[in-house]
Amino acid sequence: MRPALLFALLCLLACPGAADETVGRLFFTPGERAALDRQRQAASTSPATGSDAALTLDGEILTRAGHRIRWINGKINDHDRPGQPVLPVGDSYHPATGKRESLLGVGRIVISPKGAEK
Repeated sequence: MRPALLFALLCLLACPGAADETVGRLFFTPGERAALDRQRQAASTSPATGSDAALTLDGEILTRAGHRIRWINGKINDHDRPGQPVLPVGDSYHPATGKRESLLGVGRIVISPKGAEK
């Protein structure tokens, strides 16, 4: 046996606590997944507390099944409703007035190809 391999094997055997450590679960337990499903189903169709409260789009993903999941005002909202305003992430919408607020204000984001001169 090579000395380095022998040394590594001896180190592993000399640390009895290391063999007892568990890595833990990578994914949620069935109970945790059920709780998340209940929480998702209990989410209200409108995350705003009042009719004049602003709706801020915090994030959005599109699932493989084609469902759109949004985080509005920090809460998950997976109810696709026709007529929902289309907003860039970070922008806000006031349903009572129809007013929109941009996160950038009058600013803009410009994406240039790598190596392009400014």
